Amino acid sequence: MTHLQIKRNNAITLSRVTGMMLIILCHIISFYPFIPGHESLNHFFNCGVQLFIYISGYLYGLRTINGYKSFFKKRMLSVSFPAIIVSIITIIALLIVGVSVSVPSIFAYCFDLEGLLFLNWSVIGSLFNEITSLGPLWFTTVIMLCYLLLPLLQKIYNLKVIKNNFKIFLLIFVLAGLVLCIVLRFYIDISYFLWFAIGFFTGRIKLLNKIKLSHLVLYSIAFIIVIILRLLLHRYYDGTNIYIIYSGLSHFVLGTWFVVLYSYLNNRFDKAINTIANSKIIRWLDAYSYYIYLVHGIFCAGVFNIFDYMPLYLSSIVFLIVTVLCSIIIKIISDFIQNGIKNKLQI
Repeated sequence: MTHLQIKRNNAITLSRVTGMMLIILCHIISFYPFIPGHESLNHFFNCGVQLFIYISGYLYGLRTINGYKSFFKKRMLSVSFPAIIVSIITIIALLIVGVSVSVPSIFAYCFDLEGLLFLNWSVIGSLFNEITSLGPLWFTTVIMLCYLLLPLLQKIYNLKVIKNNFKIFLLIFVLAGLVLCIVLRFYIDISYFLWFAIGFFTGRIKLLNKIKLSHLVLYSIAFIIVIILRLLLHRYYDGTNIYIIYSGLSHFVLGTWFVVLYSYLNNRFDKAINTIANSKIIRWLDAYSYYIYLVHGIFCAGVFNIFDYMPLYLSSIVFLIVTVLCSIIIKIISDFIQNGIKNKLQI
């Protein structure tokens, strides 16, 4: 979701825009009763975050980070800072309309710590509560924690034994990571860090540039199998530990399938994909995808949920307009303050 100063990858651009749309669909699809399965489709659209985490890891796998302090400060400004601005404005608005927000929750959201809930709800949930209107912001905490892994991931990859046996290492790493995710699932959710690490290591070898039709077909078969199994588990084991664990892991396959698809199309039909990725609408959506992600939840959940106050056709239009306008405003405010801080601190 965040952007790097490297050569623009059209497949990544389309993946990022798709991920943003999947997340929004996940949060609003239940409001459209005329769509078959609208009450449970959100379970399947809820793979956009895994897509974002993977491509973020992949992009950082394409480069070498030196000067981690400076790097992390810049990431805080570009990732955490806009989320904190959105949190402060929304919390003030909630308090004005009479919604009670606990002091610990205010503290957590104003310091971009809200995502800790998604690592362990039972423990962290006893310290502060999720603010419904700001629910999607948990991603910003998690991705910042993922960035802390970069020095370690770079050192691991640079080990000679790893480079010489990379395919074997990656296979063992993924399998061990999946086992740890399952074993630790009800203590701490480490799946986000696994997806980021997989993205990083596959970025190191520029895997997406090597996607062929056979790879897409195989991954599409896996995609279909994962969906069928997900439907069966949802029907017979919904709410059980088995379903919870499987759904979390399946999101990665569902989300990254779009990355594989766009990568194949980009490799095979580069001119057509380049035209699409560089169209004005896609470039705009790509530039504002992060800010749209930050603000959209305010208007489809909690006390400011537009769908609770208007007919569906009208609420859909208003939701789209206010989300776009607010994303533009937040980006303008963030850029202005960030530039001032960067100039003052010389970072």
